[in-house]
Amino acid sequence: MITYRYRIKDSIDIKFLKSIAGKVNHAWNTAQHTKLEYHKINNKWLNYKNLQREIKVAGLHSATTQHVVKEYVKKCGQFTKAKLRWRTGKKNLGWIPCTNQSVKFDKYTGNFQFMKRKFRVWYSRFIIGKIMTVSLNEDSRGRWYINVVCDVVVGKQHGERKIGIDLGCKDQLTCSDGVKYSRDNLTRKHEKKLATIQRARKKRQTKTLHAKIKNKRNDWNHKTTTEVCTTSKLVIVGNIGSKGLCKTKLAKSLYDASHAQIKTMLLYKAIRHGMVVKIVSEKFSTVTCSVCNVRSGPSGLSALGVRQWICLECGANHDRDVNAARNILLSVRGI
Repeated sequence: MITYRYRIKDSIDIKFLKSIAGKVNHAWNTAQHTKLEYHKINNKWLNYKNLQREIKVAGLHSATTQHVVKEYVKKCGQFTKAKLRWRTGKKNLGWIPCTNQSVKFDKYTGNFQFMKRKFRVWYSRFIIGKIMTVSLNEDSRGRWYINVVCDVVVGKQHGERKIGIDLGCKDQLTCSDGVKYSRDNLTRKHEKKLATIQRARKKRQTKTLHAKIKNKRNDWNHKTTTEVCTTSKLVIVGNIGSKGLCKTKLAKSLYDASHAQIKTMLLYKAIRHGMVVKIVSEKFSTVTCSVCNVRSGPSGLSALGVRQWICLECGANHDRDVNAARNILLSVRGI
């Protein structure tokens, strides 16, 4: 599956989409209200099929209404909650789920028709494969996008490297073969300007700067993970424990490094390139010598500044991150 995302051009269409998004929110809230009221009277929960029959919203396509109800029931099961947050136009971004029945998409021009209305998009790349589902969503700056999910059989080539990867803050990815992928800390780079416009209560500029930081981070993550997948056939990634470190002074750097997004990208791109990516525990990978397996390296938060160290047992000179990446690779048997 590949998702193509295109930005909708005309600002006139945004008002129409916002009105439809309001009806989607109404369908969501109606589904929750109906389910809760039924439970009060009968002490039972409505299932998806019975709840779907009860929900009808004027001016909203029946397929879209069914998809909203299905997504509501799915989220209730996912978070194991009987009641979710009510959707409002102020607290929630616009979201309109669609199907092939309600949207007609032109693969050659990128233009599409929804509810008897034509929309134009910036068609950056051609769509390949069979269109499965379509959705429309709004970002924090009020821009609307169309997301097209396609079923594609992709057989892209991969390389011959077998590497372990240690995730970090200074160097976001360090490979066991000595290759390092690093970028600037985007949050710290723009924090002074961000603080200035936030104190001045310039909401529009704040949203624009946040979007700029996010786009730069996503662009770097995509390019880096694609390079790793195209040059390797086996990648072992250390599962860094970010929860504990996020309570320290490293929190801002950890959030900016976006380790979770990098791991997610590697996993789904591995399927596309026909390679293998595994997430393993990185416990003791930093303090263990990759030559003699003796735990003689620097440990604890106070020793994070030590980037080079010498093993007391065998005398091997180690780069802290490269040594950890080698131990992560060796942690998987049969390599």
